[in-house]
Amino acid sequence: MLRQIIKELLINIDLMALEQADKFGKSKTPFEREFYGYTPLMLAVTSKESNLDCIKIILNSGADYKKKDEFGNNLLHLAARTGNNKILDYIAKNLKIGIFERNKAGETVLGICQSLNHDECSKTLESL
Repeated sequence: MLRQIIKELLINIDLMALEQADKFGKSKTPFEREFYGYTPLMLAVTSKESNLDCIKIILNSGADYKKKDEFGNNLLHLAARTGNNKILDYIAKNLKIGIFERNKAGETVLGICQSLNHDECSKTLESL
């Protein structure tokens, strides 16, 4: 049932998120960077919650897992930032994304994990 609902919601699976100014005055500035240009797959990977089932459904629906954000971060870079080892492990083992790729700042996935002290993620990447 959940799978069907998600498939119906994902009419355009690679639709990019659009950022807008804060209309309700909650932020300190009228325009804060959030997830500009992120696809539903990227948003699922960067979520604080473990969304592995959701990620699998989005991938099975034909999402383009090779897209990058404006800083050159691929899905592995994004997963490394959140420190979710389960998602990082799944992406590294099941998608054809280079674990040694660098983003525009020159950071590797392992470098991000190490700098943010995500030890479990670092161990997973080192084992690959």
